[in-house]
Amino acid sequence: MLRTVAPQQGEYIRGHAGRLGLWNGFLSVEELLTVLDRKTRGDGDVRAPGHTYRLTARFGGLDSATYLKEHSLLPFCRIGARSDDEMFDFERLANLKSQTAWMQPKRGAYLCPTCVAKDERMLGFSYWRAFHQLPGIDTCPKHATALAVVYVDGAFDRLPGSWGTAAEPVDDELVALRAMPVVARYAEIAYAFMAKGQRVSRIAAIQCIRPKVEAMSFPIGTHIERSKLAHRIRDAFPEAWLEAHYPRLLGDCANVQSVNGLCGGSIVSGMVYAMALAATFSTSEEAVHCFYTAPSQRRKMPHASMCDSVETSKRRDDLLPHYIASEGMASYVAAKLGVGEPTALRWLKGVGLPSLGRLARPGRCRVIAFLSRASKDEIDHWIAAGSNVHAIIGG
Repeated sequence: MLRTVAPQQGEYIRGHAGRLGLWNGFLSVEELLTVLDRKTRGDGDVRAPGHTYRLTARFGGLDSATYLKEHSLLPFCRIGARSDDEMFDFERLANLKSQTAWMQPKRGAYLCPTCVAKDERMLGFSYWRAFHQLPGIDTCPKHATALAVVYVDGAFDRLPGSWGTAAEPVDDELVALRAMPVVARYAEIAYAFMAKGQRVSRIAAIQCIRPKVEAMSFPIGTHIERSKLAHRIRDAFPEAWLEAHYPRLLGDCANVQSVNGLCGGSIVSGMVYAMALAATFSTSEEAVHCFYTAPSQRRKMPHASMCDSVETSKRRDDLLPHYIASEGMASYVAAKLGVGEPTALRWLKGVGLPSLGRLARPGRCRVIAFLSRASKDEIDHWIAAGSNVHAIIGG
């Protein structure tokens, strides 16, 4: 009779399968799965083998949905959903291919030596953690120590503590990059994705990230291509980190569509979302909150950070001369800046400058005259009060 082996908290699904096989005396996971499938279906059933996650979930004492949510990398690797109806639907993803649930986005099996030592001391055995297998992660989130990697086929069939010196430490340069704010934000966001265990509608994700990208498409005069998300990420992250974890963004033939597609709703990869959020938000807390908040419930924070206030003020200073010269009409501002009118409208709205295109020309002239002679403090006060053009026209 097979022994049930419950997964540990955060245990990686592939590592759990290896431990299940090991503790039941099998030489390999493939041998274990053959036996589990036979026990599940019966010897006379000639159908194709069942999905691996269902076989191991049953002998782990968990239902399939919980098993995938808490132990696979699907909540990270496939975070972008087509609709809100798929937020917790990991089984449909796992059913696409036999071993999708065992998805392993980076080469090798990763472990934290400190976690291994603690496991062996507290539990009597060690286990593979899902967090350590995330792409772009080079240090343990709990101990802030360098991970080690085993480059051996079937590494997860054995306990991490059994590999000894075969586990090679991650490169020191990559570990040192964890001190950089953008890399730290990426790691914190990636862990949050896994901890939430919830997919996000790609449309909602677009509405979270695209405004930040558009707001950062300055200074005025920069070529419009620089506003692309791929370039923002490439500018924000260290080249050594990108070379190790996302090299497709580097070089003359960089595959920017693999990232820019996010703003078109065609990206499902958690790594792209995590990089985008880390590159466009100042804190991981703000990024995660925005990402998981329904668009209808999002509100601009009333206590914007000083950095955000200074950045907004700088963008307004850049736009104001073009705004005044165009008499506040977005179509003219767009023509001056070489962008589409919808983009110009978003930029103006982002800095509190209303489009004056619907006002009669005398009214436009009054508003422009006010902005031309007003001090910076007076303009800031007017915008903080709601940019009320009728207050100016009526006065």
